[in-house]
Amino acid sequence: ISCNDGQLSNPVWLDNGNIAVLKQKQNNWQIVKYMPGALTEKALYSPNSLNIYYLGYLAQQKRLYILAINSKGEHIIETLDQSGQLQSSNTIKHDMSLSPFHMIKPFYDPFNDQLAFANGKQLYSLSLDGAINKLTQLRYNDLRNFAFDPTGRKLLATEGKVDLDVSETSFDELAQKHQPDFSPLASFNAVHQPYQSFARSSHTEYDAQFQPNGDLVAFLSDRTGETQLWLSNQNQLTQLTDFSSNTLITSFAWSPKGHSLIAS
Repeated sequence: ISCNDGQLSNPVWLDNGNIAVLKQKQNNWQIVKYMPGALTEKALYSPNSLNIYYLGYLAQQKRLYILAINSKGEHIIETLDQSGQLQSSNTIKHDMSLSPFHMIKPFYDPFNDQLAFANGKQLYSLSLDGAINKLTQLRYNDLRNFAFDPTGRKLLATEGKVDLDVSETSFDELAQKHQPDFSPLASFNAVHQPYQSFARSSHTEYDAQFQPNGDLVAFLSDRTGETQLWLSNQNQLTQLTDFSSNTLITSFAWSPKGHSLIAS
């Protein structure tokens, strides 16, 4: 199926062999259904008041479920039958430790017949009426792509992180060390580049910025398990922020005189 007339996302198999999928048309997401061997689609559900960001299927109940955000910024969970008829609609009651900007993408827990999702090191349950409860503390960071085995007794997940470093160098060094098979714009890391890593860790360091009128360098790092703002003074490192779990830092900037920082 071509996505030339609208982006496609989150395809799910229905029990009759048909496929339901999120499709974006004119900046609105809707649920459409495709039948094997047919190129035409059938619209199932297109709410104008919701921005849908996730689609799933409850095979035992033969119901679709969506997660969406309404005009008030609230997260909504809705269930539909396979013909697209709305069965339930509830506001998700966010836990205090969860950011309202976190997109919940749950997976099915067959043992307890419920949805679950992870955020950082916490595993949560999500009921169809919108209630969230903490299930357990996970041992590892950077877990994603969760799935229960059919008994619900074991949980499978992928652990992965990006080891991205910052390097301080000069334009002259870049010119001298440039090779045909190496781009000076490539990501700096200790394995693939000829430059000395700056404030190295095995996690992600990025967006390093020199202090105006000074010698300090501020940068972002998730070396503690959460992204925080750090400051480098020669070889001394200081963690400037201690934002709570699931805080999303998008950018920061020095003040013109270099006396303070602002972060969003």
